Amino acid sequence: MSELKSTVLASGLVMPEGPRWHGDKLYVSDIYGKRVVTCDGAGVLTTVADVPNWPSGLGFRGDQLLVTSMLDGQLLALSDDGSLGVLADLSSYADGTNYWGCLINDMAVDGRGNAYIGSYGAGPNHDSTGILLVRPDGTALEVADGIAGANGIIVTPDYSTLIIAELDSDHLTAFDIAEDGTLSNSRVWARVPGATPDGICLDAEGAVWFGSVYTHEFFRVAEGGKVLDHIQLDKCGIAPALGGPNRTTLFLCTAETSKEQLARGEAKGFIEYLEVDVPGAGWP
Repeated sequence: MSELKSTVLASGLVMPEGPRWHGDKLYVSDIYGKRVVTCDGAGVLTTVADVPNWPSGLGFRGDQLLVTSMLDGQLLALSDDGSLGVLADLSSYADGTNYWGCLINDMAVDGRGNAYIGSYGAGPNHDSTGILLVRPDGTALEVADGIAGANGIIVTPDYSTLIIAELDSDHLTAFDIAEDGTLSNSRVWARVPGATPDGICLDAEGAVWFGSVYTHEFFRVAEGGKVLDHIQLDKCGIAPALGGPNRTTLFLCTAETSKEQLARGEAKGFIEYLEVDVPGAGWP
């Protein structure tokens, strides 16, 4: 296992989440800042959308940006004129009785246009978190429940596997993806005892980077749980993304805060980065 160090690229955020590299830009949701921003190589932040009910998951269908709106359960799409429209109303699939009062959270949009979104209040008793599938035609259905805090989501390049971080656990969970986008065969993909998995991204060797938000770390793990690389921070490790010209720049969303402060919307957020050897793969 190698120990790595990151450098701060940008500050001035409140709670950065859902980093996505698209085109030549890094896109980030600033949840409590109620906006989506881009970040350039000099660390300059530019607001591209205002989302009053807290943005989180980001993804792209072609070049169109999709955003999850956490408090009202809406999947939004950014138009060319800069306005946001509702692509799918997902509020009926969740109840918002979780710790954060949110209906939906993180998202991965795959190359076929399927959007997988973490939901709160899933299952027949609305007492767990789950995964919603929104297809390109706008139809939605719940495709998994019983998840311990749905967070980061990725889809492998061959569309065969979906991996999700379970925040209220110490592990990542995988599902098989059927031709129609539905999920089956839930299993533990990797367990890191003591970790609190949040955002995740996949690399070309099939390893996953994930932020361990409450233990102030990032891990790179192989299927089965072997830790390959590690980053220790002095702040919360929220979510990673692999981007840059060769997709070998590892961007990290971090924040100076605590679990209790986060519940009050109090944080000081940063984007950090470092170069790694293995490029990103899959979606996002």
